[in-house]
Amino acid sequence: MSPERLEGSMYSFPSDIWGLGIIIYEMVTGKNPYPPTDKPIILNEVMRNQESPNLDNITTISEQLKDFIKRCLQKNPSQRWHPIDLLNHPFIMMYN
Repeated sequence: MSPERLEGSMYSFPSDIWGLGIIIYEMVTGKNPYPPTDKPIILNEVMRNQESPNLDNITTISEQLKDFIKRCLQKNPSQRWHPIDLLNHPFIMMYN
């Protein structure tokens, strides 16, 4: 769930971009970047107080993929890339 959804704010397609970033993060690492909890308020606090998940410490993936994830996992939804921008990202273009 994106930070804005956890805070009860309005949300739109940028929340889906966050979800895409989290899914790719989980595919690469095999784990969720946040501790398991059934309490949204705890997850909200963790998300607000930690930096966004990233793959900087993983050396077996490309810099393009690391950057792609950073573009998706911006806490501020207005700073997340739009889908058309992501489609033109160097990581995606490598396979186009």
